[in-house]
Amino acid sequence: MKKNISRLLIYLVSLCLCFSIPRYSHSQVKIELLSGFIYNFKTPLNIQQDGSPDIKFNAKYYSEPFALPPYYDIRFSKWRNNRAWGIQFTHQKIFLENKPPEVQRFSISHGLNELFILRMFKKDQLLYHLGAGLILAHPESTIRNKEFSETGGIYLDKGYYLSGVCLSGTAGYNKTVYKNLFLSLEARITGAWARVPVYNGHASVTNLAFHGLLGLGWAFGAEKNQDLTTRLKVKP
Repeated sequence: MKKNISRLLIYLVSLCLCFSIPRYSHSQVKIELLSGFIYNFKTPLNIQQDGSPDIKFNAKYYSEPFALPPYYDIRFSKWRNNRAWGIQFTHQKIFLENKPPEVQRFSISHGLNELFILRMFKKDQLLYHLGAGLILAHPESTIRNKEFSETGGIYLDKGYYLSGVCLSGTAGYNKTVYKNLFLSLEARITGAWARVPVYNGHASVTNLAFHGLLGLGWAFGAEKNQDLTTRLKVKP
């Protein structure tokens, strides 16, 4: 399973690299890899199984960002002046903490995977991102002692389902470490809604989370020797 996900990520990286080569002298491409911590707010969870009453309550989730597979964030962006378009893949994990008696297990731990299209801006020393995208989820659950089989879905019968939509808002700061290498520090809010299968039914999952992220990036293009917060100055 992990090998298949790795292959999918390699294909995504290769595709992004093909389309991210700078075409203009004043353009810049960035590749970033980040990780950090997540705080999940209480949000509604509705579990429906045929022939049984619905299970509705405010769910409290926890994440294990440094347990394998770890929480990570990979982003490709193409900048021109102070604006950019980007693609971002976030591997997030949620585990239900306040389980009612009917629920023995409920998690999306092999990925509440979020693929975002980003619109990005620079202003003074800060960067801002707005994103919208789709969720590829791998649900795991045992409801009323009925375990959901982690197979099927859209990807190699490995239990991954195209499940919902997500939004994000990010504020961040980049600082050059050495030449093309830079440090990224970010604070982010994400909102997600997904409908995932359970045994003989489905669950409607909402997630609202705060992310604190730290990572490294590499810059290609005309602004690589700048502090990544100012425009390249061209002498006449």
